[in-house]
Amino acid sequence: MTRRLALVLAIVAGLLAGHAHAASPTIDGHTPKTFSSASSSTVVLTTASADDIITIACYADVASGAAATMSAPTGGSLTFTSRQTTSDTYTAGACTSTGKGAWNIWEAPSAAAQTATSFTLAYDRSIDDAACVAFGVNGVHSTAAPHDTNGSLSNPAADITNTATAPTVTGTSTSEANDLLIDYLGGCTGGPGTPFTPTSGPAAWTAVDHASNTGGTGFASMFVASQAVSSTQSSLTTAWGNNFQLWRSTVDAFTADAAAAAFSGPVHTVPW
Repeated sequence: MTRRLALVLAIVAGLLAGHAHAASPTIDGHTPKTFSSASSSTVVLTTASADDIITIACYADVASGAAATMSAPTGGSLTFTSRQTTSDTYTAGACTSTGKGAWNIWEAPSAAAQTATSFTLAYDRSIDDAACVAFGVNGVHSTAAPHDTNGSLSNPAADITNTATAPTVTGTSTSEANDLLIDYLGGCTGGPGTPFTPTSGPAAWTAVDHASNTGGTGFASMFVASQAVSSTQSSLTTAWGNNFQLWRSTVDAFTADAAAAAFSGPVHTVPW
């Protein structure tokens, strides 16, 4: 009986060890960038650690004509892929009567730390103004698959109808426990001298960085906030503090855990 009990305890301990999780990922370096009346610019980023996910989030608008299309950033011998890309057409009276907006989130795995690396940000046409935030995320379970696997992610919301509303994203859930949640907020203010600047980020979140462009006509802005969690989230609501005319927000999650999976192996009976 004692030997059998010891065997059971050993099996349980092994299962618990196999399911032990690392701490949630962390932010590793960040920097903002704004530019106006140009088709390209650069952002310089330094990180401290290897095996990061380098992330660049941008919002840019044009005063008239077609929306600008952003190419994948280049630099540091990294390969960026699009996590989210959206084009907005503003309701008359917001920013300019024929304004267009471009929202982009790009990510690249980085095997080595970046030291004052210059990343090129390029559009297919000259933009009125752009606002970007670049940052690194360290401690993901896999740089090849850094995100929580829940089907709600990445979770977007927007209001571009020229009606003042509080930027809010609802229905965010996660499947892994040890995550770093990221809330991106960007848009065009549509008023000279009034950059898109919330007085606070979402409750219980930490500001990563922000870029507010007061140049050009429309004034683009981008804000990034983060929150580390150690348990799965269900139907989370994320709200920023102020009302704004034009905004787009997305909640996403980087995870330190292996993807959650249902047990599919055989079940064995242990004789007593």
